[in-house]
Amino acid sequence: MTTATAEKPSRAPRTQARRRKDTTNALMKAVIRLLIDRGYAALTMAEVADAAGVSRGALNHYYPTKETLVIAAARFAMEAEMRKIEKAAPGPMDRSAAIDAFFAASERFFLSSGFIAQIELVFAARHDQRVGDEYFPLITEYRELFDATWHRALVRSGMAEADAASLVDMTNFMMRGMGLGVAHAPRRAGVEAKLADMRDRLRQLFG
Repeated sequence: MTTATAEKPSRAPRTQARRRKDTTNALMKAVIRLLIDRGYAALTMAEVADAAGVSRGALNHYYPTKETLVIAAARFAMEAEMRKIEKAAPGPMDRSAAIDAFFAASERFFLSSGFIAQIELVFAARHDQRVGDEYFPLITEYRELFDATWHRALVRSGMAEADAASLVDMTNFMMRGMGLGVAHAPRRAGVEAKLADMRDRLRQLFG
């Protein structure tokens, strides 16, 4: 009897924490999906609650405003990307393989559906200081981690520091533009051929 009584307090907090995590994860995924489908301006709190299968009261308890909700979703998405970078930090490889691996990592991010949601928040942040104050530092944190990780990998492959920095910057700008194009035309018509050409030219330039 004493043992059973002692066990109950240790189980309840875990159950509550799990329920909270499941609810917030459902909300974050719903926000990202709706940002992609409808955009920031058209997104409503009621719509998010409905898409996540969460009551409006529960949504307001966790995120009282639209701004806090979308910033939480942006942090959720960015932190997931940063964990991927840290988990899959590239090991030693030759220069050509390092360039290909960096290009592939850039393609995965900039041509993902999640990047479309990020575009929506960039434009929202330009006109809403509350969003911008939280969102722009988050973008900077992610980009610095991504760029530093791949800069180190490229230098380890034998590339000069200045060339590695140029390749990272150049690829970021080109892939960002490609991502905007994919957001405009989701079927990616002709994108694969353009990516192959871009990869070959970068390899010739830096390889």
